[in-house]
Amino acid sequence: MLDFVKPRTSYPLLTLVKILWPLYVLLKYRRLRIELSDEVEETFQRLKRKTVLICPNHSHKLDPDVMFALSKEVKQTFNFLAAREIFGSYRSRKYRWMQKLGCFSIERGAADIQSIKAIHEVLTQDQKKLVIFPEGEVSHQNDYLMSLEDGIERMALTACKDLKKEDPQKTIYILPVILKYRFSKNVFGQILENLSRVEAHLEMKPSAGESVSQRIRNCLLKGLDRLEIRHNVSKKADSLEERLSNLRERLIEISKEYLKVELSTNMGQVSQLHILRNRFAFSQFSDGTDLELSPQDLIHYEELRLATHTVAIGEHSFKENLTQENAAELVNLLEEAIFGKITLPLPDNAEIGVAKEIDVADYLKEFEEKKAKGVQALKSELSARMKERNLQFGKSRI
Repeated sequence: MLDFVKPRTSYPLLTLVKILWPLYVLLKYRRLRIELSDEVEETFQRLKRKTVLICPNHSHKLDPDVMFALSKEVKQTFNFLAAREIFGSYRSRKYRWMQKLGCFSIERGAADIQSIKAIHEVLTQDQKKLVIFPEGEVSHQNDYLMSLEDGIERMALTACKDLKKEDPQKTIYILPVILKYRFSKNVFGQILENLSRVEAHLEMKPSAGESVSQRIRNCLLKGLDRLEIRHNVSKKADSLEERLSNLRERLIEISKEYLKVELSTNMGQVSQLHILRNRFAFSQFSDGTDLELSPQDLIHYEELRLATHTVAIGEHSFKENLTQENAAELVNLLEEAIFGKITLPLPDNAEIGVAKEIDVADYLKEFEEKKAKGVQALKSELSARMKERNLQFGKSRI
């Protein structure tokens, strides 16, 4: 396993970074406007002196920066749980910066005991705010919520149980947060231009009157055809979801053989993808240096990364009335897979909303009687509140 990264929050540095935040946004994004729904500030003010597990949806790579911006807007300090490979080696600047900004690591897919202990420690302290993305991966879809990963609810219930031993009046809250992204202007022309470039590379010509949604789907299917042939994947599956699942399974098998590792057959695809990517990260960072992967390693790693990007893609992704934000993300996935980079602009508006917080103590009795039942009840409630709030945001279509 990679070394665990413990948060070493520097409050003076946090203050400075928040002051310089507009400059950071200007240099990195040029423009990124944060819009809070009416209930956001009131909710965070009400929970200011409470311990809160903040659970946002994970639709975009902008999410961590947007959540940091939220901490600035509500004038509170958040800790962040982040995938271990994001930190780099223990000698890198990014590693130190993330530590000092309140981040700590988790090795996804593995039984990361140190991370679980750190989460427990944060949640049993007064007034702490911890951000965890419960979907576990980026969905790349503005209006879609993936199934939530296991583990968060059990950790919250266990911590709440221990907290109440010290003081029966204390509790832990889970706050569902919804992030939505918008372009401030119409980027339809740029989407069409990039989509045409993808079609040309794949030697495709759209039919007259074909919708943007159908064109993107056809490109994905053509690319999928090529990958299936390259990796000798059976085409017996009829649905897009099944075909993508079969391709992921094949890429996992290839990487397992390449890395000479065995994984449990009971483990889901996402967990297997995380573990295999961790193995590559370990070989890269374990000696304290940020060395580039070898060309052969890089091929396998990039294919695993591409497989991970598709975990939330399915027929539901290709509605006729596709939003320009979702269309841009799908074209970005195609461009990155084919050309190795994206050229479309990122959305420059981030809307943030919250659902009603959940008092974890309300599920303790059920948890104490039968742990699995209590965990499932809390997980179902969190998922339901996130989905309900997700549907309340408006949609800009193309």
